[in-house]
Amino acid sequence: MKHPLLLLAAWFLSVLMLHGEATIQFGNGLLTGRPPVLDLAGAPLTGSNWVAQLFFGPANAAETALVASPGTLRPFRAVTTSQPGTWTAQAIVFPTLSPGQVVTFQVRVWDVTQAPSWEQAVSRNLVRGSSTTWQHPVT
Repeated sequence: MKHPLLLLAAWFLSVLMLHGEATIQFGNGLLTGRPPVLDLAGAPLTGSNWVAQLFFGPANAAETALVASPGTLRPFRAVTTSQPGTWTAQAIVFPTLSPGQVVTFQVRVWDVTQAPSWEQAVSRNLVRGSSTTWQHPVT
């Protein structure tokens, strides 16, 4: 059974801003104008033990076919932050993607102290959350 942890939605589509040929800005928070990630109790998620990672694949790829974007494991901010429910944005370069190519994206979140990867969080049936998948062309 999947344990939904987070209220993640397709609003990540507008969080991911494509620049140039294959670079995105992966983040959320005050500068993006996007709402924070919430736990099921409605509290913004905090603590660097929680991480967000961007997964991607070809157009219309099934969720199970998506792969982790290298270097995109982003910790959430500390409990004392003035920006709870967010992580620091990071530019991600996709050198293997071509302009005009449509890509499927998904954001996944879990406690990295309990499992070092999403796959392990799933196999151990740990608390975790994921956004819906969405399509976006690389410009």
